Amino acid sequence: MSRDQYEEMRPMLEYWMLMVPTLCFLDVCSVGHIKDYLATGAFKDEKHEASILNLKRYDMAQHGVSYLPALMEKASDQRSKFDENNFVIEAKGDWEALRKFFDSARIVEPQEFIESYAREVFGVHPEIKIPDYLKFLEFANSLRLHDNIKGSSKRLGVLDMLCEKADELDISRRHPVVITTAATLFGCEAAKHVMKFCGNPNNFNAGNALGDIQLVQRVKGTLTKAIEQEEARGGRFKKGEFITADSGLQKLFQYFKVQVLDEHVGEDGVAQEFHVEPVQCYLFVDLFDENLKPKGGKAGKALEQVRKMLLLA
Repeated sequence: MSRDQYEEMRPMLEYWMLMVPTLCFLDVCSVGHIKDYLATGAFKDEKHEASILNLKRYDMAQHGVSYLPALMEKASDQRSKFDENNFVIEAKGDWEALRKFFDSARIVEPQEFIESYAREVFGVHPEIKIPDYLKFLEFANSLRLHDNIKGSSKRLGVLDMLCEKADELDISRRHPVVITTAATLFGCEAAKHVMKFCGNPNNFNAGNALGDIQLVQRVKGTLTKAIEQEEARGGRFKKGEFITADSGLQKLFQYFKVQVLDEHVGEDGVAQEFHVEPVQCYLFVDLFDENLKPKGGKAGKALEQVRKMLLLA
């Protein structure tokens, strides 16, 4: 199919995709846009308008909406000023806003679940490695990655320091927090947008950066894969869709794919072990050409070193 043929058919293809029963996973940004819209009945700007109109596209009876990713994102905010009761009130308010906004799509989590789960996750880190991830990001920020380091040798030198720090903290070099940090060295604008490395350590919010990376893991990995497994058993939803108004996060989400590592057959069915795998040509942009093929010369040799350091194929 040529590009012109695709452009001609795109409206029909998009309409067809909208007919597929989808569970929409919302992040904090999308929930905030909904609440702002309900409060005024108006759009703040073009970005807000585009966000609301995109969300409305999914307001059909065959679709569902999940608040869970946004709730988990808020719970992991290191700079949150909420106490437990106010956090629960905030979560219930978000749920009510979603219920008012969507006329036809169903909010899949009952309010009672949101309240109990909010109490359960408040102030609790579901992953014991979170303090180490934060230390890693704070170390990365201290390397002045925001300065757009030039030259393959300098970039590889910084990457080597990042890998040594990951090893010291017992973080896998293939973990998205390491991969995304490395991507900022090699021209990935989406990674730079999510990380927001800066000169003043007091202005760097490691918790926000980590929260976005964990969204990629949770939605792209665990939640989306769960939808696929349920669909195979005849579940209601055929696919999951991550919806955010944050363009950088949306792109970063697309730069990872789910890879099944192993399958275990048991009495209750097939259990799969999987993880998110980086799409290298989008993350290490400067090392690939316009056709998304590895460059030759120094860039090609640098890519070999990057793959070796990060334990990538």
